[in-house]
Amino acid sequence: MGDRFDVPILPLTVGGKTIRWVQNLKYLGVVILAGNKFSVDLHGAKIGFFQSLNAILGKIGDCNAVSLVLGLAATNCVPI
Repeated sequence: MGDRFDVPILPLTVGGKTIRWVQNLKYLGVVILAGNKFSVDLHGAKIGFFQSLNAILGKIGDCNAVSLVLGLAATNCVPI
């Protein structure tokens, strides 16, 4: 990091409106984090995926049809 990495920056204005500087930003469902390198936060997406998967597995119980489980997961969990 450079010497001026954490120096406060003047507010950015576009069309007379001020845009806030933030530490993270959600864009198209992906949380982009502030920093000197590009990084994203996938924690919320992982939580949603596993909540959906656990709900499916809780409903079907002991089902040996692997293709059914994979199909339901692909349809319901992956879009999250």
